Amino acid sequence: MSRLAVLKIEDGDFDKGFVVWLQIFKDGVQLTQIKGELPPKPEIEGLYISWQTVFRSLRSSYQDEQNYQRGNNDDWQVDKSLVTNRFTSEGVEACRQFVICMETSIQNWLQRSPAQGWGKIRERLVKELDNQADGIQVILQTSDSLLWKLHWYVWDLLENYPDIGISFSLPEFEKPEIVKKIVTENHLVRILAVFGDDRNINLQPDWEKIDNLEGAEPVPLRQPKAQKLIETLREKKGWDIFFFAGHSQTERDTGRIYINESESLEIDQFKNALKEASRNGLKIAIFNSCDGLGLAKKLASLQIPVIIVMQDVVPDIVAQSFLKEFLSEYAEGQPLHTAVRRAQARLEKFTDLPGATWLPVILQSHLEVPPTWKEFLIKAKGSSVEFDSKFPYDQYRVIPLAPPPLPRKPKLLAVLLASLIITILLVGLRSHSVLEPLELWAYDRFMQLKSVPPLDKRILIVAVNDEDVNVKQFKKPLSDRVVTQLLTKLEKYQPQVIGLDIQRPEATGGTKADWENLGKHIQNSVRPIIAICDVGEVNRQYQPLRAKASPPGVSSERIGFSDALIRDTNPDNYIVRRYSLIMDLRRESLCSTLYSFSFQVVRHYLSPQTQYRYNPGDNLRIDSIVLKSLKPDSGGYQRPKNDMQGYQILIDYSPSRQVAQEVSLTDIMNNSDSDLLQLIQNRIVLIGYVTSNSPDYHSTPVGKMHGVKIHAHVVSQLLNTVENHHSLLSSWSKISENIWILVWSIMGGILTLLFRFIKHLIVVISLGISGIFVICFSYFSHAVWVPLIPAALGLVVSSYVAYYLTKRDIKISLISFKSSCYRK
Repeated sequence: MSRLAVLKIEDGDFDKGFVVWLQIFKDGVQLTQIKGELPPKPEIEGLYISWQTVFRSLRSSYQDEQNYQRGNNDDWQVDKSLVTNRFTSEGVEACRQFVICMETSIQNWLQRSPAQGWGKIRERLVKELDNQADGIQVILQTSDSLLWKLHWYVWDLLENYPDIGISFSLPEFEKPEIVKKIVTENHLVRILAVFGDDRNINLQPDWEKIDNLEGAEPVPLRQPKAQKLIETLREKKGWDIFFFAGHSQTERDTGRIYINESESLEIDQFKNALKEASRNGLKIAIFNSCDGLGLAKKLASLQIPVIIVMQDVVPDIVAQSFLKEFLSEYAEGQPLHTAVRRAQARLEKFTDLPGATWLPVILQSHLEVPPTWKEFLIKAKGSSVEFDSKFPYDQYRVIPLAPPPLPRKPKLLAVLLASLIITILLVGLRSHSVLEPLELWAYDRFMQLKSVPPLDKRILIVAVNDEDVNVKQFKKPLSDRVVTQLLTKLEKYQPQVIGLDIQRPEATGGTKADWENLGKHIQNSVRPIIAICDVGEVNRQYQPLRAKASPPGVSSERIGFSDALIRDTNPDNYIVRRYSLIMDLRRESLCSTLYSFSFQVVRHYLSPQTQYRYNPGDNLRIDSIVLKSLKPDSGGYQRPKNDMQGYQILIDYSPSRQVAQEVSLTDIMNNSDSDLLQLIQNRIVLIGYVTSNSPDYHSTPVGKMHGVKIHAHVVSQLLNTVENHHSLLSSWSKISENIWILVWSIMGGILTLLFRFIKHLIVVISLGISGIFVICFSYFSHAVWVPLIPAALGLVVSSYVAYYLTKRDIKISLISFKSSCYRK
């Protein structure tokens, strides 16, 4: 932090007003000084005394009331002589009203006022607060202790800056002597934690929070004798932080702490020990006890750089909560004043203690920078630490005593080795189909999130719906005669190809002659009509079990098999993701064609000069376009070889489930010639049932869909590939996928080494998972299926394992990778 705003308030009181100076410093140089005045506001002092009186009379819970009735002391760190009334809802409401009145009065007092120069002070302070580039701290310098007790954060200038805290300072702070301490051991942040007289209060939560601080070396003193406390403070090794919890109080202009049940000490009684501790590096003193302003004033006179106290009596539960929140924020890297302000704000949860957020106060030297937790840790790594007393704010730097150590390669290698092992395990799980359900689930989510393509104008679907089959002449199943009439009418309007996705294995709804006439019509039509047949289930010898042939007399060139929809088994149902274009040559069938229904439609739509080349186990070529066949281990699949027989592709669905224009059978039979010509001419027309009770109704990644619509998706996909040079959905090679998983596994370990605090690590790993998702989805949008689940698992599991290793002291410090380290 290189900028400091000091508000010096002097020469006045609330009855007469105050003279105020605003001083702005940057890098130790004073940039400006503005004089102004604050107007009189006598009611503030009265409101504060009224709030204090009611606040001290409150009891914080119904349990406290019961303790009181049984003769037990409550959980307040306050003498019972101060308690005049027990907890009542009226008392809480009265206290809340005083809080509201006082905060309103403070807001009005600090708003623009006619007092001379105050407007200029506000304007300059606003300008400095808006400039957040290099950080700023605000210090209120005054000897009036009532000004310390006010809740300055209700000031409109500070409400919009939740990370800027206010510290208080005494005008008589002297320049501290330069402290130059050589730390030759690799030790952690040293905390002397003194737990004094604990009658009627619980100090264990305070110790647990301090003891769990990462990077700390806390030394507890429980109810020590005065001699033991003083001797420990004088240790040559020095202390970074002094902490006290227990009972304390202000007596006149000094403070007293109760260190055990029989002994108490005024600050003057161990001031020399405190001065020596300061010379040995003591930077922060925290008194998580009652009525600490007297303590703060006396400690400030001893040149302790930073003192945190409670300005009034404090309930035990509030003191515990403040310490927990403050240490959490401070140890995670927040500046000290920011950590205190955030901890203060979180005390508002104690709604039965209005004004509890006012209790914590920082008193600090305006001549020295409060160190961050990270700077404490840097100092502890065997360095010479110089604290320069140049007025007012020259930050200290860390000078290495010796060349920095080489990177701790064995421990980094341990994390890298763990990442490699995790990658091998994930690849092994993939190869045994353990991750396949999750990977297919991710595939379905990607398919649903894709952008919706425009309708394919080359295709028209004649959807035989429930309303059509309710018409007497079109009742389901459509008779052979009605189908023949429909085909005849469609041919009249010059479609390019007609695909009949309606099974006709035997005479339907009429005579055998009608059935035979349908077969002749399909075979002899000038316009190509593709009928459909069912290959049926097969046994191990690939013999047909329940196959269904097409109408008689239709050649294999005008037949496509319907068993192209490959269903993947899911826990609840079957989902169609794959489509077979060409039949496995080993299968015997009553179906006399090798080509699927959709592929036959596409073959007849394309130019007769189009060349097709396909060999079993090889890719399909259509002229110069190569269509890669799915392999048993393509993408997230890990299937037996016999499950990928023939030539299979992944179906590229539209998330809307609408791939082409649809019309009903009734529309075709009843519309005028001009409308039908425009609708049908030069298009592929696919005919199929879309009735609610149709057995040809399948689950897909984008929802339930009738077979004719799935065939339409495949037709559109193949035409886009051949004519528009779009890519079929494909996947990376296995080597590329394994490297991808390895990269993210290593990333999880490295991130854990860089971000040691668990909250930061959770955020970073969450961002990493989001990054994996974005990358995978971006590739999927360009027809490449990249494994999401294994990469995300690699990141998370490697991070967890690396975190476990670091907790066992296998750590790498970024400092070790630098030849020198400087902190202003």
